[in-house]
Amino acid sequence: MEGLSNPEIAACLNLTDSNVKVRLHRAKTLLKVELFKATHDACFFEFGNRKCDALVEEVMTQIQQL
Repeated sequence: MEGLSNPEIAACLNLTDSNVKVRLHRAKTLLKVELFKATHDACFFEFGNRKCDALVEEVMTQIQQL
């Protein structure tokens, strides 16, 4: 279903658009939970966090210097 719009997915699976949205939301939530479980010991930053922004800025600066 990758690359398809919600209405296209709904048509392929014979579901309503609302049902597709619900299933996608549930899938994203399950994926998020599993990713957090898999990385519980890893150090990572939440997107949008100031620390993450600072890290990205530093990486981009280093890349530009190459």
